[in-house]
Amino acid sequence: MPRVLSGEISLVQRAGSSSLATSYGAGAAMREHVVVRLDSDDGVAGVGEASPLKHFTGESIGIIRTALGEDLLPAVRGLDPLDIVAAHQRMDAALPANSSAKAAVDMALYDLAARIQGLPVHKLLGGAVRTRVPITRPLGILSIEEAVRQALLYAGAGHRTLKVGVDADSDVARVRAVREAVGPDVAIRIDANQGYDLSTAMRVVESLRDVRIEYFEQLLPAGQLCGLARLRSLGARVAVDESLHSPADALRLVEAEAADVFVIKLIKTGGLWPALQIAAIAAAAGVGCTVVSPYDMQFGAAHGLHLAASLPNLAGACELTVFASQAQMATTCHRVVDGCIELGAGPGCGVDAITELADLDLARASAPVAHLA
Repeated sequence: MPRVLSGEISLVQRAGSSSLATSYGAGAAMREHVVVRLDSDDGVAGVGEASPLKHFTGESIGIIRTALGEDLLPAVRGLDPLDIVAAHQRMDAALPANSSAKAAVDMALYDLAARIQGLPVHKLLGGAVRTRVPITRPLGILSIEEAVRQALLYAGAGHRTLKVGVDADSDVARVRAVREAVGPDVAIRIDANQGYDLSTAMRVVESLRDVRIEYFEQLLPAGQLCGLARLRSLGARVAVDESLHSPADALRLVEAEAADVFVIKLIKTGGLWPALQIAAIAAAAGVGCTVVSPYDMQFGAAHGLHLAASLPNLAGACELTVFASQAQMATTCHRVVDGCIELGAGPGCGVDAITELADLDLARASAPVAHLA
């Protein structure tokens, strides 16, 4: 089996695939992304991505590049790219935490291993149980008029699930206005990004009882598992995001009966391998999963797509926004049809190139190494 010969890092700047105002503040117009390329000794390349959310993982672009260059890429050099568990053991031994940086390496290993075998990534995850994944379109903290305008735009384009960002009691009126605008056949989720205390969260749940909210995402601070369980006792379907980073977090959430849905972001979990462990814990406990990569480019989102396609306990639509909002900025076999991503049959993650990296063409399996950094 081929081995990992070398790894290279590049930095990409791109307008955000979505620019959302949340309880964390205004969304960034431009975002930075780290792309990791791993080359095998037989000339095949695989790619992963880290698109940092500092308030989730504590990592900035500079931290990610340093972690990759000094510790993580050296740790996997010489490995068979199929040795995913050994790669994570080596990365964890070399450097604790740094989940976004590790996720980029994990994705690149899966992409490389799948391309070597001429298979799509989902075949290494157990195979696809669906070939279409619905896309969630997010609405940030907006005026009622703008929220309704965007909601109608997305619904008119075929998207059947919307996620509304909230951070105050007054947002109840905005959620109600969106529901009235789009009608009963579009699912609505709300996400407070830890913005409420328990009493406020309980009032919001009660106030929206007749609005048919699909689920209430992270209304409370990450550590308040008892509070999340209390919301479930009121009949709310609760999703957790900031509370969930690792399989150990998943076990704690299950034990506390604090969640109905796990929000899986590969930059939080450290990649596909830990995400599979989290999803397996969820499935055993009767908890659903949704896959979210709100700001990733196509490399990161494609790996999320393959994960979503392989999960038997997927809980509805996934926030893989870039395939809908920046479809022209990548060469990919995946297509958006009627508000869903159709899973392509191409090898690896199914994305061969992006606009910003002109020298990178993963379809040329035997191409010479392109120096990206």
